[in-house]
Formats: sequence, structure tokens, C-alpha cells
Amino acid sequence: MKKAIPWVDCHLPQFLAQENVILAATPVASHAPLEIGGGEDIGSYKEVWNHENCKSSMALNGVYEAGGNVCWFDPEILVSELPTEDPPLQWLREYAALAFRPETIRGSRRPRIRFPIAMEGYVYSADVPRDRYPSNLKPLAGHAVIYAWYYACWTALAAGDAHVVKMLYEAARTTTVCMRVTASLAEVAEASAKFSERVRHEGVVVDNFVSFTDKVMLMHGEKKPDLKTLVAKNLVFNNGPVNATMLRTILSLHSVFNEQHRVLLQQIDREYGRDVMSMSYNKLRLLLQGCKNDPDSIEWCLRTALASLRLREVTPDKFTMDTFSNAKDGTPSWMKIALAQRLIVQHMVTISTNIEAVNPQLSSQLLEHVITPLANQMWYASLFPAVSPTPASPTLEENGYKEAETQSPGSFSRNWRRSYRRGRVDGGGPCEDLRLHVRGRGLRIM
Repeated sequence: MKKAIPWVDCHLPQFLAQENVILAATPVASHAPLEIGGGEDIGSYKEVWNHENCKSSMALNGVYEAGGNVCWFDPEILVSELPTEDPPLQWLREYAALAFRPETIRGSRRPRIRFPIAMEGYVYSADVPRDRYPSNLKPLAGHAVIYAWYYACWTALAAGDAHVVKMLYEAARTTTVCMRVTASLAEVAEASAKFSERVRHEGVVVDNFVSFTDKVMLMHGEKKPDLKTLVAKNLVFNNGPVNATMLRTILSLHSVFNEQHRVLLQQIDREYGRDVMSMSYNKLRLLLQGCKNDPDSIEWCLRTALASLRLREVTPDKFTMDTFSNAKDGTPSWMKIALAQRLIVQHMVTISTNIEAVNPQLSSQLLEHVITPLANQMWYASLFPAVSPTPASPTLEENGYKEAETQSPGSFSRNWRRSYRRGRVDGGGPCEDLRLHVRGRGLRIM
């Protein structure tokens, strides 16, 4: 969307001017909301934004709502004060096709597209517009719906579909806009968390548990939240009230979850859906507990999860709570095995370091042909790529991996063993001597 949104902002006014919908190719964000009327032409069906009413309501209530323009909102594609949603491309396609399709309303002379939700934004006290329309409003949440509107415009403009472009433009200028004034980021964070829950019921991608955690911490100025206070504020995540377990997970996430963890979790969300992990505070809790809140172990498990999904060792629906907990009969969980792999790699690094003083060449071979493939799951995935098991996921080629024509997908350990035993790793030379030396040190990983 970082490219699509500026492209639409540039080309939509030009297209509308060519079609004689507007007189000049001025930015859509500068256009006033439509008034009721229109008939066969564009027009609104709701009361329009009024400057005097806006000033009065903001002074008396701190909030004003009326028919406005969705382009008054800043999509915040580069930077934002609050945590924002990052909807998968497949969700954008599906939601745009469903929410921004023409509908015929009884009594209407023609079909129209209506903006699917009322958008809420905020301004600080010093920035309240007096005798002008708002600009660069910061959304409380619902960025994904704005992105979907831009996506629908992009596809319609690319197809040259003037009829749909005209209706999407009409939808933008008849959006219900709610503007509230605020004095602090903590106040906005609370309003954002609550608004997210309201629009979640509309099928919109909003907070996952990590972004919800960020908002809770912002509400309390990064200090430890109090459960009674959160309950009193009626704070809810994914239809569930905040409880003690949820709060403990919030505190653990805030203390150990770093930027690299967020990037990896975001990639899992994009390719395989948010139900795999980020929407479940219980899965995240078990992940942190199993890793003993160690950032390196957490990163290893997230990388392994992404590689396992790409290699079809596991499908998204199999990533349940059992993935993170040992079975009742003592069978180790997926996460336990992943952490054991990390211990093996760490042990091999120790061996390689000890060998280096005696046999530098062997140490180098061990590092290049054994440790590197095992320690970097993404590097391994490029050796043994596989098409994602879910239709909604992008192909590996879209993510920088080339799909092999003859390589059948298989498990991480099985494919690596097969390459290792035939004496070649990544097309390299024989590894016979290396195998003997590794076994001679008492480390049997095969």
C-alpha cells in the first residue's frame, strides 16, 4: 500500500477530471463532502459536515460526527502514533470486493457504493479545525478499511472502469466521519482499543494481541497496568474481557517482545493468517513461557514456525495450543523440538570453536556446510522451497524464494539428512570427512 495509496492520490483526480466529474484535478482530500441529492449524478444521502455545528459540538461534547470525506484521514502508511493494522493482501482483495461493491437500494434511481463503517479520528486540542474541513485526521483504528478503499480505487482505475471509480469517489465523500478532541496519547490509546473491538464485528482487520498490548501500555504511560482499572474501563480483546492471565501475558510481551519478533509474527500473519498465533494470547503466553522469556529463543521459534509453515511440515490449522505444550503421554511438543534444534546448533558452534585451534579447515567446513543451514531456517527454505499449503498465502516466489520444479516438499530434518548423506549441501563438495569427524566428536544428529 505504500506505493498504491500515493498512486491513487495522484491518478484519481486526473481520471475524474477527464470524465468531467470534477472541474480540476485537485486532491480528493480537499473536496467538501457531498450534499443530499444528485439523482442520476453523484450525491449524498446523509447530513453534511457543518462548520458551525462542528465548533459547537466540539466545545460542548469534545466530539462531532457527520457526513465527510474519507480522504481527510491520514492512512499512516509510514509512521503512526498508535499501533496500526497490517492486513494481508488477500484480505484486502476479498474485503474490497465485498464491501465496495455496488448495491441497489429500494427507491434509489441507481446503484451506489457506501463506505462500510463510520470512521473515527482524533485531533489534539490545538489542532481542532474552526472554519475549515479537517485534514490529516489520525484514525483511531480501521486503517484496513481505508486501505481497502484505496485498493478498490486502484483496481478500478487500472481497469479504466469509470462507472465504479465514480461510485467509489461518491463513497469517499459520503463517509460518516467522527472527530474527537484529545489531550493525551493515553486517552487516545484507550479510545482506539475500544473502537477496534467495535469494528471487529464488521469483519475488519484490527488489533492482534501484540498491538492490543501496546495500546494497554500506552494507556498507562508504560507503567504496570492494574487489572481492576482495566476491568473498570470495560477493556475487551477479541470479545473477551481482560483477565489476570491476559494481563500477565501483556506484561511479558511488553518486556521481551522486540522489533525482530514483531517482524516475524507480522510475516506469519501476512502469509498464513492471524489465527496461527498473533490473535491468541494463550499461544503467545505458552511461547514466552516455553522460551523462558529469552529473546533469542523466541526469535528462533518464530523463525522455525515460519519455515515449518512454508515447508508444509505443519498447516496453519494445526498450529493449536498443543503445538506449544507437551502431550499428556510426554511426547514433546513442536516448540520443544524447535528449542532442542537450537541447543544442537549451539552445541555444534561450541564444537566448531574447539576444533578451530586444531583443524581450522574442518571448523570452517562444519560452519559452512552444517551449522549455517541448521541455524538459518530461511536459508534452508530457499534450498527446499514449497508452495504454501493455503490458497490465501502468497507463493514463496513472491517472498523472494524460487520454486524448484523437481524438489518435493518435506520436513526440515528429513530433507537435510538426505542432502547430507549423499555428501552435498547446497551443491557443495563431498562431506565424507566432515561426517566422520562429527561422529568422532560424539555428536550424532542423524
